[in-house]
Amino acid sequence: MEKPQATSSTPAPIATSTQTPSPPPQPDSFREAVSKAMKVAVSVQSAKSLEDWNEIARQWMEVIDLLKTVPSSSSNYEIAQKKIMEYQKNLDYASQQVSRLDPFNQATEKAKKAANLTQTAKSYDQWNEVLNLWKEAIALLNTISESHPKSSLARQKSTEYQTNLDYSQQQVIKNDPFSQGMAKAEEAVQLQPYAILEADWNQVARSWQEAINFLKNVSQNHPQKDLANQKISEYSKNLTYAKQQANSMKQAAEVAIQSSSSIPEPAPQPSPPKPPASNQKPSPPKPSNSNQKPNQLPPSNSARDFLEDYLNDVVNKGNYGYGYWCKSSKDLVSRLYSPRNYQILDVNDYSNKASAVVRIDSSTKGGFAVTQNWNFYLDQEAGKWCLTLIIEQ
Repeated sequence: MEKPQATSSTPAPIATSTQTPSPPPQPDSFREAVSKAMKVAVSVQSAKSLEDWNEIARQWMEVIDLLKTVPSSSSNYEIAQKKIMEYQKNLDYASQQVSRLDPFNQATEKAKKAANLTQTAKSYDQWNEVLNLWKEAIALLNTISESHPKSSLARQKSTEYQTNLDYSQQQVIKNDPFSQGMAKAEEAVQLQPYAILEADWNQVARSWQEAINFLKNVSQNHPQKDLANQKISEYSKNLTYAKQQANSMKQAAEVAIQSSSSIPEPAPQPSPPKPPASNQKPSPPKPSNSNQKPNQLPPSNSARDFLEDYLNDVVNKGNYGYGYWCKSSKDLVSRLYSPRNYQILDVNDYSNKASAVVRIDSSTKGGFAVTQNWNFYLDQEAGKWCLTLIIEQ
């Protein structure tokens, strides 16, 4: 019998697969960018604040960055490039709104407008507009936080704008018709207690009239408009009273001047009688006319004598000296306030005209003591000295 053949116990090899797994699908950045863009476009419709526009600008940047990742092999590559340019315009607009709403930029814009208006501002309303612009600019700078990229510059600008604000405030007060009117009224109140002569009351009347004129220029939107109207009515009554007093003083001065000129001249002194002849008896003297009035002004042989008479009458006796003035100078009649002492420093006599310098201790219209030199100008009327003008040297 044949021996059985030996068999192998080694199993046959099994075939295996060599295929690699496929990569995971890439995200569609184009679709994601378009989806975000639609949401941003909706947000734009309600954006108002700086924060709103900052967020919109940030989102447009995200959309653009996504579109830039679309590969050139993508079927959406060409349209993605067009969308990048379109969304860049939207980003630029959002950035403009951020800049417009930035408090620093708003402040500098208002400051620029205020500076330009300052160059032509003249009236109260114009300066008030300048003032309000500086106030608004400073208020905007004060809202800037420390995290703002221009916070340090904002503090510097705030100090600079405050200086401009202070100057504008001064100009508002200076050009305020209400303030000017009240100042003129105060001037009239100060002058009135010392008003005696026509010229004094005329000055008071001018102050009341100027006060009224200023108050009439107060605009309708002025905060003191109602009070200005009340003061106009009140000051109009004061003006009428001052004019009445000026007219009364004018009439009194005219009467005084006329009465001084109507007094007859003193009779000329007779020449001394010739000694009688030895065989002629002297005639008895004639009795004097007892009804003859004395001259109001003592006879003066020189301009200095006349000036002494006037100053003595005014300073020592407290009179006004109306009768010493020339008729032609009745509108220039003036007086010294509370004269106490005088000293004639110089007199220049030119036959029918003269001038003099006199140092006088007196008071101002406000009641303050003052010592100053005065120029006196004299003329002659009907052979007598009279005053034509008195002015401070």
